[in-house]
Amino acid sequence: MFCHPFYQFDAFHLSEFFLLLFLFVLLIIDIAVHVATRWRSNSFSATQRESNNVSNLPIPVPDARKSQQRQPEVSISDSKHDAATVVRTSRNPSPVNQEKTHLLSPLDLQKKLSQSTFSHFTERLLLTNKLWAQNTIICQLRHALHFAEDGKREISFNAFLDRLVLSNTIWRQQKEIGCVRHERDNIKRSRVKSVVSLAKSLASHQRKEALTKRLVVDLVDEVRASKRETVILREEHDKEVRTINELWVKDYRGIVGEVEKSRLAERARIVQQEISNDIEGELRDELNNSRREVETLRGQVAEYERLIEELWSDLHGQSEKSPIQDRTITSSFG
Repeated sequence: MFCHPFYQFDAFHLSEFFLLLFLFVLLIIDIAVHVATRWRSNSFSATQRESNNVSNLPIPVPDARKSQQRQPEVSISDSKHDAATVVRTSRNPSPVNQEKTHLLSPLDLQKKLSQSTFSHFTERLLLTNKLWAQNTIICQLRHALHFAEDGKREISFNAFLDRLVLSNTIWRQQKEIGCVRHERDNIKRSRVKSVVSLAKSLASHQRKEALTKRLVVDLVDEVRASKRETVILREEHDKEVRTINELWVKDYRGIVGEVEKSRLAERARIVQQEISNDIEGELRDELNNSRREVETLRGQVAEYERLIEELWSDLHGQSEKSPIQDRTITSSFG
């Protein structure tokens, strides 16, 4: 059963699919890790800013309500204010700022690690894109090879069909040649049989003539021996000769009559065939003439119908203007 190449998944395609799926999952995991690290760094910087603001405040501690109100204000501060605070702390180092620098060093390391992981991820993504492009090119080349193989198979199949047709025609012609040779041999055998039968009939006829001559000679000798016997024998011989002649004449006339009848029957068949052919040709000519007449009559009828429709449309158009003319035209058509 033939299937489209797109649906023919083999082990290589499945491995490619699972590899791409695994890379996509790794991409999602890296993005999630990067977002989590950024969120942690932002939250840690916010907490450090809050601690710095708290250290810069005076000693008396405000009440809980004011601290709760100030805390969201500090969290909402923008990046410019944070930069200014960082500059001030760098100009006026303090033990708190030193602790902050010690705390920022792992953040920088984490940022560097996140940047390195992102660069590695981009490199892996580029490599996967290159692999995907190469795999697509390989698939296209495989499809082209598959189509070329299909074309070769089709050409070979057509050549096989041509060879099969030629072999069938050769076999049919050989069979026809064998049939013709068999018919030729049959005709030769029939001719030989007819010649042999004719030779046998001629030999029998000659034998009969020789016997009659010998019998006549014997009868003449016997007539010379005895007149009565000769007369009797002559009469008997005459009778026998008459009967033989009559039989021969009857046979000859029968054979001649049969031959004549066969000739007449063949002639009658030929004449009948010629008459039937002539009648068929005349009928065909008459049928063609009648078809032409029918076509001409159909054309005339169609022309008459068109003229009648035009007259009818003209009459309907003029009936609104002149009803008297409509009545005269309808009366004339009636």
